[in-house]
Amino acid sequence: MEEKFILLKPKIDVVFHALFKKGNEEITKAIIKATTKEKIEKISQDKELRRIAELREKAIRDERNGLRHAREEGIQQGAEQQKIEIAKEMKKQKYTNEEIQKITKLTKEEIENL
Repeated sequence: MEEKFILLKPKIDVVFHALFKKGNEEITKAIIKATTKEKIEKISQDKELRRIAELREKAIRDERNGLRHAREEGIQQGAEQQKIEIAKEMKKQKYTNEEIQKITKLTKEEIENL
């Protein structure tokens, strides 16, 4: 079976290129779907390939979670920095520490250290 696939692969590549060039989306989608289904079936039957696929999926999830966490942390740091800038401006405008604390939600110590 493997040898037959190797012999057919160049012909399959030519068919793929022809279909993509013609823009026949229905046929292209069907071929991609069939190819993907075959790959999934092959992977699910081979323990080592299945393990590799699962590790790849985990790595992708971990990367997405890491990026999401970093983005959330960056947003939070930006909000804190904005509070500090507002508090500094309020100090220049002679607001009391209590007023600054009430508006910015910064602690008394944070305001005093500005």
